[in-house]
Amino acid sequence: MDISNPVVTKADIKKTANMSDSYAYLRLQRLVQQGKLKKIAKGFYTKQDNPLLISSHITHPCYISFLAAAQFYGYTEQIPRTIIINATIRKTIHFEGYTLKFVKQKNIFGYDKIQTTDGELFIATPEKLLLDMLSSPQHAGNFSETIRIIKQAPLHIPTLKQYLKRINNKSLNKRVGFLLEHYKNIQLPPPKDRNYIELEQGKQGKKTNTKWRIRHDIEN
Repeated sequence: MDISNPVVTKADIKKTANMSDSYAYLRLQRLVQQGKLKKIAKGFYTKQDNPLLISSHITHPCYISFLAAAQFYGYTEQIPRTIIINATIRKTIHFEGYTLKFVKQKNIFGYDKIQTTDGELFIATPEKLLLDMLSSPQHAGNFSETIRIIKQAPLHIPTLKQYLKRINNKSLNKRVGFLLEHYKNIQLPPPKDRNYIELEQGKQGKKTNTKWRIRHDIEN
């Protein structure tokens, strides 16, 4: 019986061992008692310790983003205990001191499959990570973490433009355009509408950038 997958379910046991529902459940409980598997949540088991690896295999499609992805790439020194996973479901799992939070999103794209010694991770590309941080600041921590990504990430601008076009959000276009111009001297087409927005959602900026129609508190 193969229990080497990052996440094991009753259906996996039934399929590999040709067992009934009830016997597969008993087999899982025995494996847990023997210390060969750990229970993640109802119906999900693992022998792994890596919360990123486990997060990638609870549901599909999904991918790790926000501070956990930033820490994976080395853009932040924080070690988040809450891992935010963009997915098509809402679910929260508490596992060995970590909170695995699956956030329902419509833009499930822009992620890479990364092979590790223990299995595959599905994680946001640097470009999608930046857009996620700006689109859902409630999951992004302090705004300084987003600035770190702008400064440190090797952003591929054609990919970033492609993602922006696919998402098609004027406010997001303004925030990205302003930050790229300010920190990397990269020019994107300016907005055509004349409405002003806040750079940090929910925080009124004291400075105004007329080109990007942005109110902000960024220092020169």
